[in-house]
Amino acid sequence: MTRVPVSNKWTRRRALSALGAFGVALLERDLGLPFGLDLAGGMLAGCLFAALVSFVIRRTRGVYYAVLTFALSEVVYVIAIKWTSFTGGDNGLPVARPAMLNSPVRYALFALIVVTIAIAALHRIVNSPAGRVVQAIRQNERRARQIGYNTTAYRALTFMLSGTFSGLAGALYSPFIHFVSPDVLFWTFSGQVIIMTIIGGAGAFYGPISGAILFVVLRDSISSWSASNAVIGGVAVARLGEHWPLFMGLGSFALGRSAPIQRP
Repeated sequence: MTRVPVSNKWTRRRALSALGAFGVALLERDLGLPFGLDLAGGMLAGCLFAALVSFVIRRTRGVYYAVLTFALSEVVYVIAIKWTSFTGGDNGLPVARPAMLNSPVRYALFALIVVTIAIAALHRIVNSPAGRVVQAIRQNERRARQIGYNTTAYRALTFMLSGTFSGLAGALYSPFIHFVSPDVLFWTFSGQVIIMTIIGGAGAFYGPISGAILFVVLRDSISSWSASNAVIGGVAVARLGEHWPLFMGLGSFALGRSAPIQRP
């Protein structure tokens, strides 16, 4: 991936994954396509929007890049809220799963298979010649341009790949909860992705995956622990689960402070 702060990647991917989620719901509602084509349509929606955004911001860098991607994400959020006849507005849209995947266990296994294939594809892309060029651009874009690489084209390609796989993530999520609404575009929801990335490490290929697993396990563990109306020292802890992000943030901060500093 090109050199972009993690927060910038988050602001652009929240719109891309949300488009994938809405794409599945709209294709199912308006065209009645098979579930596999709905997933492909969600991926295509993310890819096409990423292509459009990459054209608009193709010559921006740094803080201007961050501002434009954030602004475009907010535009998509406002459209999803206001265009109620198309997106359902605050009421959202229902999303059905095929009968063979209606069981939560079956759908989880299906999603696991799809995600495994996606991870394998991403690993192959990262280690391909084009992926090596993108890594070189991430390290030093000016030098990569000087030796003849079209860095603008590679940045656009990277953005479109990001849109495709982000769209896939959204397309898998909305059938999982049988529902999609503009809430998937709001920063409080999509900010979980950046927390997962930070926990696992943005510099490692499998870092976000391990971060996502740890994030979900800690979130569910803290919530289920506080759900039991236990009383410790006369103080009820049933509501502590509502503040699980605080506990996770403090734990991540303590872990980061205790980690040894590697000096060159």
